[in-house]
Amino acid sequence: MKMKTILLSAVILGGFAAPIAQQTVAYADTINPEVIQNKETTDDQSSNNQELRANSVKLSDKVSLDQLNTDTSIVVPSTTRDNSTKLDDTYVNLDDEQITELKNGKSATFYGYLEITTSWGGELTYRIDAPKNELQLQYNENTQTLSLLNDSQKVDHIAYELLKGDANVHYVFKDTGEEIYQHVHESDLSSNESTFTVEKLYRLHKENLLKGHFDAVFIDLDNLPNIENANNPLDIDFNEQPLEKEFDPDKITKDNAEFTVKLERAKPAVFNLNVYLDGKLFSKQSTENEIFTEVPQQIDEKLPDSSKAKLNPNKTHSDVSYSYFPQLGLDSRTGKAFHQYIFDRQDGELVPRTEGFLRQALAFYSGDDEDPIIEMFMAGRTQNLSIYYESEDYSDEDENSTVTSNVVISSNLGLQTVKNVTGKKGETVTVKVPQIDGYKPDKETVTAKVNEDGTITTDEKVKYELIKDDEGNGNTKPPVTTPEPEPTPAPEPTPDPEPAPNPNPAPNPNPAPNPNPAPNPNPAPNPNPAPNPNPAPNPNPAPNPNPDKMNGFVGTMKEHVKLYSLDKNKMELITDKKLSKHSDWRFDQSIKVDGKIYYRVASNEWVSAKDVYRYQVESGVIETKDKEYTSLVNSNSESITNRALGSKTSWKYDRIAYLGDKEEKHYRVASNEFVHHSDANKK
Repeated sequence: MKMKTILLSAVILGGFAAPIAQQTVAYADTINPEVIQNKETTDDQSSNNQELRANSVKLSDKVSLDQLNTDTSIVVPSTTRDNSTKLDDTYVNLDDEQITELKNGKSATFYGYLEITTSWGGELTYRIDAPKNELQLQYNENTQTLSLLNDSQKVDHIAYELLKGDANVHYVFKDTGEEIYQHVHESDLSSNESTFTVEKLYRLHKENLLKGHFDAVFIDLDNLPNIENANNPLDIDFNEQPLEKEFDPDKITKDNAEFTVKLERAKPAVFNLNVYLDGKLFSKQSTENEIFTEVPQQIDEKLPDSSKAKLNPNKTHSDVSYSYFPQLGLDSRTGKAFHQYIFDRQDGELVPRTEGFLRQALAFYSGDDEDPIIEMFMAGRTQNLSIYYESEDYSDEDENSTVTSNVVISSNLGLQTVKNVTGKKGETVTVKVPQIDGYKPDKETVTAKVNEDGTITTDEKVKYELIKDDEGNGNTKPPVTTPEPEPTPAPEPTPDPEPAPNPNPAPNPNPAPNPNPAPNPNPAPNPNPAPNPNPAPNPNPAPNPNPDKMNGFVGTMKEHVKLYSLDKNKMELITDKKLSKHSDWRFDQSIKVDGKIYYRVASNEWVSAKDVYRYQVESGVIETKDKEYTSLVNSNSESITNRALGSKTSWKYDRIAYLGDKEEKHYRVASNEFVHHSDANKK
């Protein structure tokens, strides 16, 4: 019978191994819209639900019982429940039954709500802060005064708690102070809550008022991308959360149930169009656009006469960088990636769309061909678009065919850049290989082709060897140390049928006898065991008696990882289990069998070191060095060619990984993106 393979990702292996969920991020500019509670009092008119009758008395006034009737209001001071904030006076208007109770020497019970309508039309509703939300009035014949009782205790005022209240929110541009919108949020304040949530403007259908500013939301930059497709930022979730403002319900009054939200201005998006004719700059155009605004309807780009020069779509080029959200990195594309969106095909030839050529290009990158809007992810984005025309008599042999460009060389340490290499189009040039401290390249030079589009490229790769000292150690090789413990606990084991054995159990010198001893699945070895005439087979034979104790973590890569069991100093393949790709596991031992290193991830379940990478848990911030871009590799030490990090940008990392056959030190800055330690500095 064919056995079914189990891919283990959230499955527990033994009693201690479990997947570890981690996220990594990079720094970006801070987006911090302020929410301020107004504290200034106003003289504007407000009203409440209190009705003052023809006659009125205070608690301190002398009054005969004959004066108390249904034409009399008893005026009682009111505050919030902590007595710190004065509210409108309450008018206790007794009915006939309550007056009769007072005249009979009894307490008259009353309850009620204080409802205040503010000058801006908001409602604040308070209820009595007392058992059952009620108080008592009692008449003293000796002093001829009224007393107010709260649970039989005498008080001199009514304390209220906020039941519900409206908040008036002013949306203001932080940089100019201009108020763009005001909205009353109904019933969002109460004594049961300590925070007030500010609505997003787009939910109020006022997104067109932003004018280049971020919405009234908190953007979770720490979790900005787990980028699946870095070339399509439209798919990236910015994790917008509503803004929340803490407030003290006992301080809320008609004057300060108002909040001001100060919206942050975003950096604009810049688009540059460069048009070349026969290798020389023919015209250029630039447009700067605020976020949440529409791309201009018509941008007057200047193009060569199509009857004298033809478009070369293969040279069309775009490069993009993000100064506001460096998490999005850098990317570049050739004309084949987008020219069909900005050119029309006429009589078999590709020609630019005659109206709004640049606008059509921007529409493609904003994700909306009809009404291109500068979306939030484009804040601080700079995009350079270059298109090339060539005359019929243009030749690569012209004097203008000499170009200067940077050359990127692939290596086992990532992409290496050689700046300002010069050559003629169509020729092959020799490029000197960059030197890296502590490493020796396997070649001194590479050959590169000068291309028609002005780029210079090479297909050769360079391998750098670690330079070892007199003792055979490399200065840059990571130390083999016990990693720090995982700061975030792994999921609880479900179930835990087989705990990991203790390879070095401590003996008990005076064990107490146990009349019903439980069997020990991992008994300590007996130096003089009695022979067993019928030994039972052991389904999980003991591992190598001398494995190395080494607590740590390993990560799988792009392939499912095989598991092995150790039997008589040999590794046997486990056929019904595997570890899933791109998952993380704890290990507690390492061992070398037949010259290969294995890590134990469960009770007698091992992975080969060549199938995983070892890492230690450490978080911090690195800054890329001052060079054009910093290359990335994946967990297989393969170069990532369509994405890089900008010069001198800061990135959070969550682990130090030792990649490749030589376990070279890397910082992990995204789910499967790593920076070589020599390309960045810790901050």
